[in-house]
Amino acid sequence: MLIWKKDERRDNQQKIISTSYLASVPYLGRISVHPHIHSPGEWFLTCQALNIDKHPLGSVSPEEAERLTEVELVKRLEQHIVWCQNALREIQGKSES
Repeated sequence: MLIWKKDERRDNQQKIISTSYLASVPYLGRISVHPHIHSPGEWFLTCQALNIDKHPLGSVSPEEAERLTEVELVKRLEQHIVWCQNALREIQGKSES
């Protein structure tokens, strides 16, 4: 479970114009759950380390967006593990081909 930090952007009158949620994970760095500027109410996931840029999470509550983000990150990391294991077997000459 990630620890999320609320990040609010304000205009010149200090009115909140958008709210994002940020988490930091060792080896992955910054993870962001943020609304899309042109799609109010729609949440998106961004994680540069996993090449995730504006992955749509839907029109959900911020808490649900955080939960969906964690599910997506687990899925991507599990896929990455398989890719790394296959590459390692190939390098070690233990491939199944």
